[in-house]
Amino acid sequence: MPLLIAVILGLVLFFIKKDDSARKAENKKETDKEWNLRQDFRDEYTNRQFENQVLAFVENPEHREQVNQEIAEALSEMRYQKRGHQHLSVQDKLDILLANRGKVSSRGAELGYWIGYRSDGKGKGKGYVRDLDDELEQYGFMVWLQRALQKQGKKAELVVMKTGAEIPFGYAWKGSPYERQYSRKGEIKTRLDDYQPLT
Repeated sequence: MPLLIAVILGLVLFFIKKDDSARKAENKKETDKEWNLRQDFRDEYTNRQFENQVLAFVENPEHREQVNQEIAEALSEMRYQKRGHQHLSVQDKLDILLANRGKVSSRGAELGYWIGYRSDGKGKGKGYVRDLDDELEQYGFMVWLQRALQKQGKKAELVVMKTGAEIPFGYAWKGSPYERQYSRKGEIKTRLDDYQPLT
């Protein structure tokens, strides 16, 4: 009798371990596939070495006039822009120059583009309120980035990331590491071409 119990218990443990090993193998396969998809996007749209060269070009005072000319031309093509190029961040300028050359910044690929909210600074929670002017400017900037990449022959497409309450909080390149990490978290996404911000 003890031998029979030991055999049955051994079989039960064997099948549990076998099932657990199969689950681990399947999870590893899914994880590897996901990482490969993210790397495919990086390989197609980003190039850290080239990005560093463009950044050095943007930050070099000797190239200020050439950079300002390219930025001014890009801003003239954007809708809803109220700021001049002198108010753009170095990252914004880098994004423009890279898009004109068919690339996405590493930051844009990995972290997306967040919509700026300003703090109202009042009350216990010090909540954030939407700044519709900034939101419209960012929308115009994103539309321009997408079109600039498409002019370079890229099939780049931006999506608008929204909370469950349909409030937009950022933009991400379709297939990018940032967009893929939210693909299973219940966030709502809308293609940029199908999105109309509040005006």
